Amino acid sequence: MSVLKKFTSLILSCSVTLTFCSCQTLDQLGMNNNDFTKYSKKIVTKVDNNFIKWCDSSHFFVNGHEIIFGRATAQQLYDTGAYCVFYDYSDDCITEIYYTLDDAVKSVYCEIYPDEASAEKHFGGIGVGIRFSSTSLVKFGIVSAVYVSAVDAEVWGDNFALDFPLTITPAELLENSGEPRDMDTYPNSCQISYYQGINEQYFEFDKHDKLTNVFLHEQREASHLYY
Repeated sequence: MSVLKKFTSLILSCSVTLTFCSCQTLDQLGMNNNDFTKYSKKIVTKVDNNFIKWCDSSHFFVNGHEIIFGRATAQQLYDTGAYCVFYDYSDDCITEIYYTLDDAVKSVYCEIYPDEASAEKHFGGIGVGIRFSSTSLVKFGIVSAVYVSAVDAEVWGDNFALDFPLTITPAELLENSGEPRDMDTYPNSCQISYYQGINEQYFEFDKHDKLTNVFLHEQREASHLYY
C-alpha cells in the first residue's frame, strides 16, 4: 500500500502538486543528461480523432466496466470483478485496518488488483480515490480519483483502460490537449497538469519520454476527499 500512502497527505490538503521521490541519487539512476526544456509551454491545440482531449477525462474502465468520477460507488467498483482492498491506517503508517463494503467509515483508502494473488504480492495495484460527505458504509463511497503507475497498469493488460494509451509521449500529450495549466521540466522527469472545472489531470514522464504515472481527480467537497 506504500504507493497510495505517498499521496494521502497531498489530497487531504487539497494540493494540486504531486512530488515523486527516490532513495537513489540521479547519478545512480543515470538521469543527469536529459533536458526536458525542449518541450514548449505554448502548444497550439490540435485534437487527433484517435484520442479525446485529455482534459475531458473523468472516468476509467475496469474489466470492461466504466467507472465515472462523482457517480460510481465503491460497490460498483467492486462489482467489476476487480480485487478491491479497502483500508485505513494509523498516523504512524504502520497499523492498517481493513474494511468490508458494509463497514461504516469516515474515510477509506482503496487499491484494486487484477486478482487476489496479485494483491497478496502487491503486484499491479491501482489506487482509487473514494470520497464521503459524512460517515457512511464503504459501499456507498463515491469514486473520485484514480492513480495509475504505468508499470502496474501493464499487469492488467486490456482489463484496465483510460481514454488514452499509456504509451503517449509528452509531445503527443501537448499536441493533443493544448497548453497545460502547469508544466515542470527537470533533468530526470517532465510533469504536466491540466485542469478543467472540477477535474484535474497530472502526468509524469521519465527522461526517455515514457509515461510513468497518471493521476486523474474530480475535486468536489475537498475537505471530505480521501485517497
